[in-house]
Amino acid sequence: MFSKIMFILFSATVVLVLINWERLWDYIRPMV
Repeated sequence: MFSKIMFILFSATVVLVLINWERLWDYIRPMV
């Protein structure tokens, strides 16, 4: 059974990634 805590952590991670996407892309792009 999927844990509610895991779902909350996953949702929080997705939100942070979406908020910081442009900033993260600046780090990812040079490696690609």
